[in-house]
Amino acid sequence: MWSSMALEECQMFVQMEISNKLGVENSMQSDTVISSLGGGDGQRLRFWVILTSKKGKKFNKKTQLKLRKVFNKHFSKNNSLVEKIKWADDYCVLSALQSMDVAINDLVDPILEDAKTVLKFHYFTINTNYPTLEEIEDYLTFLKNENLK
Repeated sequence: MWSSMALEECQMFVQMEISNKLGVENSMQSDTVISSLGGGDGQRLRFWVILTSKKGKKFNKKTQLKLRKVFNKHFSKNNSLVEKIKWADDYCVLSALQSMDVAINDLVDPILEDAKTVLKFHYFTINTNYPTLEEIEDYLTFLKNENLK
């Protein structure tokens, strides 16, 4: 909640500054969001999350379909949206729009609980850019070194 209020306050100041520089009065629009580097849509912010399979098992087509249903179920409950899923052998990267009223943990943790037989209960998230290959490899190395389940 505090982060939403802080974001709204920053957004208001930036919009006022832009309006002042352009010489436009009352130009703030309620549907405009100035958000993170990842962007957003209305009242949702874009983020990316890396989810990994348990024990390094490969995501087959059946598992991918099951997980896609779990992702969509929990995202839709929270006024959030899965944009894209990039599947690798033992991890996936979700590109998603998260409601500003929901913390990432409150969105992702129920997914991990529902899919606990398939996914590790650990994830990596970023909201500034699609994770680079180096970031993904660093995260996967971290999981391996820490032996996180």
